[in-house]
Amino acid sequence: MPTEYLSMQEVKDAELHLLRIFDSYCRKNKLRYSLSAGTLLGAVRHKGFIPWDDDIDVVMPVEDYKSFIAGFSSRIGEEHSHIGLASQLNFKGSAAIPFEKLVDTSIEVKSAYIAEGIREYVWIDIFPIVSFDSEAEANKAWDAAVRYKHLFQASRWSSGQPGVAGWIKTVLGTVARRTSLQQWALGKLRALTDNGSFSTKGFAADLSWAVSSSLEVFPASLFNDLVEYEFEGERFLGFKDFDCYLSLMYGDYMTLPPVDKRITHGLKAWRINPSNDCGRSCCGNNKQNC
Repeated sequence: MPTEYLSMQEVKDAELHLLRIFDSYCRKNKLRYSLSAGTLLGAVRHKGFIPWDDDIDVVMPVEDYKSFIAGFSSRIGEEHSHIGLASQLNFKGSAAIPFEKLVDTSIEVKSAYIAEGIREYVWIDIFPIVSFDSEAEANKAWDAAVRYKHLFQASRWSSGQPGVAGWIKTVLGTVARRTSLQQWALGKLRALTDNGSFSTKGFAADLSWAVSSSLEVFPASLFNDLVEYEFEGERFLGFKDFDCYLSLMYGDYMTLPPVDKRITHGLKAWRINPSNDCGRSCCGNNKQNC
């Protein structure tokens, strides 16, 4: 176990570095993206991280998302040998997820809500967006994605939450991990995106990680107009019509939530010695090269 944990500011600095790399690649390759969810809200309301938030989210039209995944890993050189895609981590204990993460494998993290045995690194989340001709179609797909996500998450639940709710999640998580439930739900979530496409006409949705507390269905045309936002003293892209997006997500988004609703991932993070770690994305399929 680590003897020294990083401060939350150090974790945020590492995440900002990942966002900087992601943004540079997307601009160079003319790939569309927007800051999303709490990250866009933070840019609008705080010009940076929401003070109690501890992650970064971006969204991309699914075609741009696939182009990013296909092309990004080939440009990582020695300078960024510890930067990679979560989907390319190939060691026992890496988490299977239905979306992509850009990760820094020199910093390992642990969340109170992730089961023991699942290994995570500091990350930014990259979500693919698909579109539908009508809002009704998008909402129907969203409802299905919420159900599949609940089933998928059951296998990742741990006893990090207190009380009866935490006990129930622990039991359900144990059952789910001993069956094929996770892989079945994961396949369903991935299919919703893999079989989808994107057009700036109609309505867009993030079906890879549908959060039941907020309906992330919005006009696909928001991707037609992206502008720069200040975020922690730097400039990143987001929907020009932030009000449309954030109002759909959060309602009265400029009002701060009550203190008890200011949720974090409960992250603990520490630096690891790359020479002793065979979980790095640069190891490839041959772990003897680590």
